[in-house]
Amino acid sequence: MSLDDHDSSLVKHDPGNNGRDRSRKSRSTSLISPFLTCTSSCVVLSIGLTACAAFRGAPESIISTNVAISANQAYLNEDAIAKFDSPSDADRGGLTKRQWRDTVINAYIEVIDLRYSDFRQELNVETAALNLGVDLAALGLTAAGAVAGTGAVHALSAASVGVIGAGAAFNKDVYYQKTLPALFAAMDTNRTQALIAIRTSQKTDEVAYPLGIALGDVRAYEAAGSIETAIAKLTAVANQASATADQQLRALFTAQVVDDATQTRKVDINRYVRGRATDNDKTTLDSIANLLKVSTDPNILTERNNIILEMDKRMADKMSMDALSTLLKPITKRDF
Repeated sequence: MSLDDHDSSLVKHDPGNNGRDRSRKSRSTSLISPFLTCTSSCVVLSIGLTACAAFRGAPESIISTNVAISANQAYLNEDAIAKFDSPSDADRGGLTKRQWRDTVINAYIEVIDLRYSDFRQELNVETAALNLGVDLAALGLTAAGAVAGTGAVHALSAASVGVIGAGAAFNKDVYYQKTLPALFAAMDTNRTQALIAIRTSQKTDEVAYPLGIALGDVRAYEAAGSIETAIAKLTAVANQASATADQQLRALFTAQVVDDATQTRKVDINRYVRGRATDNDKTTLDSIANLLKVSTDPNILTERNNIILEMDKRMADKMSMDALSTLLKPITKRDF
């Protein structure tokens, strides 16, 4: 038996060999475990640090909300209405009732505007920070998996998938990330409308627009800068657009029954309008739309359809057909 055969036989028959194999596996596992623990800690740290970081989309306001509240504290107290009702200007620091009302209104509006600005910043910060943390964590786990041992690769890959999955779930929950610009636009519109109502009422005296009523409008102005009101605004706009589209669609399939002669004239005038759209003659279509009190549209085909729908409403018999033909003759230069 050769020396090599002898050594092989010793290994094959060594009763302690299985123990050494288990020892190697145990050492491998013990090496992976601290590595994973360290990596996991780094992942948590990366998410935590990025979530705490200040990702601001604009510089901080030169006037903080707390400073504004302190500066206007005299007008934000609960006794503001009592001072307004007082017959003595001295109770209002020498201000008349109207001056006091307007000063209180302006103080509240200043604080509300600063809080709204803070609110917008926080929405942007929270979304950007947590998303970046998830991305960095997933990237770190993937990179670690590329240099780790075989056992660690599977564990790191699974952890990476978990982090990415958590990020996807987060993005799904905070749905406003993609719709944030639309929500901001809706909130700004709501706030502007509420502010117009306040400023318009301020043009009247304190009897017609007392402070108690004004503060109710101020609360409405504050509520206008919320996500709930923004969603309600967008929903109302979408519902209105849907209703208008439904009406237009139904009108396309609803035709008035007229006599044969009038029907021939209807076909003729509709053909004329369609021809202007085919020739891209937007100027003529705009003129017709203005005469018919129909809104013009950047899309020439949409404007064409709106004109045809309006004409169809007007063409019920010979008399109405004559009236329409006469109305449009200065533009069409012909009778229909």
